Amino acid sequence: MRLEKGKELHITISKVNGYKLTAGGVELAYTIDGKTPGTKDVVANFETKAPEQTKKLHIKAADPEFAGEYSGTLIFAIAVADAKTTTKT
Repeated sequence: MRLEKGKELHITISKVNGYKLTAGGVELAYTIDGKTPGTKDVVANFETKAPEQTKKLHIKAADPEFAGEYSGTLIFAIAVADAKTTTKT
């Protein structure tokens, strides 16, 4: 993908359910790269300079009190934005 000069892709979290995983009635908090980014915080950005780029996000959950199959939903948004408007968390 080619972007206009001075533009880049910004990846943000568009929806998160309180940064909690659930199993039955038990909740387990988690973070992304040690933080809980807001919906306007850019968690990854990609420039048009390199043909292939990657970004790893480290998702870490608290120690569960009980074993189980915990699940949750995390939705990302992608936008083309001016390179100078990046808000890093």
